[in-house]
Amino acid sequence: MRTGKPVYEHLFGLPLWEDFAAEPGLSESFQEWMSRKTTLLAPSFTDGYDWSGVRHVMDLGGGCGTLLAALLDSAPFLRGTLLELPETAVGAFGELSATSAANRISVVGGSFFDPLPTGAELMLFGG
Repeated sequence: MRTGKPVYEHLFGLPLWEDFAAEPGLSESFQEWMSRKTTLLAPSFTDGYDWSGVRHVMDLGGGCGTLLAALLDSAPFLRGTLLELPETAVGAFGELSATSAANRISVVGGSFFDPLPTGAELMLFGG
């Protein structure tokens, strides 16, 4: 907090995402942990909100798309876009292609620091 820089960068000398790019195993482990955590929490998220007024959701930095897939499974009227870093988006596309909501999900490789794709009524951003 005192420096205004992320703790990870302060401790390890480079941003977390650069470390992931340099160490694929670290990135894979992180994505697996996030997916498991999200799988446990998804039911309270999908069931805890009335999604009927929404038609298109974008998940910013949504990893492999676990939360978005769960949401679209619970609300068949929804379409979803997953925005994730290009390296992660490739794997997410493969995983999401095998879900029951595959025809309602698009995967975009990019960064949420850049201009976002348009069309979504609601953005998800969490971790």
